[in-house]
Amino acid sequence: MSASSVCIVFALPEEARPFLKRSPWRSKVLTAVSGQGAAKAARTTRALLRPETKLLIVCGFGGGLVPELVPGDLVLADRVINFSTVPSTNFDFLPDSVLLAAAESVPVSGVTILTAPLVTDTHVLADSDEKRSVAARSGAAAVDMETAAAVAVAVEYGVPWLAVRAITDGVDDNMPFDFAALSDAEGSVSHGKVVFAALTHPWKIPALIRLGARSSLAAKNLDSYLDALLEKLERMGNLSE
Repeated sequence: MSASSVCIVFALPEEARPFLKRSPWRSKVLTAVSGQGAAKAARTTRALLRPETKLLIVCGFGGGLVPELVPGDLVLADRVINFSTVPSTNFDFLPDSVLLAAAESVPVSGVTILTAPLVTDTHVLADSDEKRSVAARSGAAAVDMETAAAVAVAVEYGVPWLAVRAITDGVDDNMPFDFAALSDAEGSVSHGKVVFAALTHPWKIPALIRLGARSSLAAKNLDSYLDALLEKLERMGNLSE
């Protein structure tokens, strides 16, 4: 595997930290952290891809939209649905079937991996009612804020792609805050605003701590899967120069 044949895009530093800290593959792939939201994901992906890129992996955290998904589970996207623009321009993306089949065959001990549709929305879904509404409209099993934008750039450049999301919150889990109200114009959550909200709503701090613990588990499981996936793809030989 060449150093630039595989590109990986994370949205948040917390998602990427285990991979960048420990993975034996971190020096063999091009990795970037885009920041939250579709606009940043598209810009970062466009800057990251190279003429020799053979695969883009879009990954990070996601919210579960079906009851069988719990924090720490992974969703491998067999379809990416775009809700990150106005409804009239919504469209879907499909991954390369051979790469998806290879990705589906990668087991990780103790980690549930579900192949299912993923929807990209404009904001963090705050409560179970909103999650169920998006699930009903999209037919997706999980939701994020970046994948469709990154994948659209890969399609434009003719680069095959895979997308995997690690679940931080289930369909019945309400967020401790309405993170949309704590975000900037591009959808990025302001850490300063979150800290202020926690200080002024101290009874919500336990829920914020639980979300942090679930996020750590999700990042750990995502790291384990990426290691196994990259090993599988290298054995297949289709990512070598």
